Amino acid sequence: NEYKSYLRMGVLDKCSNWKLRHWLAVLFVVVLLIGAVIVVVVLTRGDDEVGEEGKVLKSPDDNRKYRTATLTNGIRLTLVEDNETEFTAVNLRVAAGSWVNPKGYDGLMHYLEHMLFLGSTRYPEANDYISYINMNGGRRNGATGFEYTYYYFRILNHAWVEAAKMLASFVGCPLISDSKLETAVKAVDSEYNRNKQRNSRASNQLIYTLSNPDSPFNGFSTGSIETLNKTDIR
Repeated sequence: NEYKSYLRMGVLDKCSNWKLRHWLAVLFVVVLLIGAVIVVVVLTRGDDEVGEEGKVLKSPDDNRKYRTATLTNGIRLTLVEDNETEFTAVNLRVAAGSWVNPKGYDGLMHYLEHMLFLGSTRYPEANDYISYINMNGGRRNGATGFEYTYYYFRILNHAWVEAAKMLASFVGCPLISDSKLETAVKAVDSEYNRNKQRNSRASNQLIYTLSNPDSPFNGFSTGSIETLNKTDIR
């Protein structure tokens, strides 16, 4: 099988549910400590919330206005003003990616990315966020990189504040309920099966697998049903 090196099967076969939930909790704390609530940036009350400011280098042909600042809690933000667009976009970047996955828990950070979208204490229904974005002409997604995880959306201008509140609540108070665990695993596995049809993905995974075992580069960042042990996390 040309993708044998891509799919590292069975690494969680002997891991119990409590261990997986423990690492989910650890990763979630890491996300919060590193500044996942950066989306609060778009909800700031005014300049009294902002500390250090800076300038953005841009092309002389770029008519948009830029502002960078650091909130008093240390969270950095970049604001872009474009009066010619009918959409507002928000991108939340968390300084924690697949390289923080514990050994033997391949894809766990990616799994957590999917779990956060499945409801919060303020918006408990899994489809609230998706439905609101779709009803207001928007798009949304997330991505787990090596060192960062991204959550982002684009939506019609009049609707962005509520969408930002939803996104902030997923990060600040996610449900991570037992009833949604299997849903997130299936979403991760679906993404894996879609990506493994691409030769570039398979060749990249071969490089990761052959890299130094002590390096965070050595791992399977996407995850699958096999690595996330669907039976044990129900």
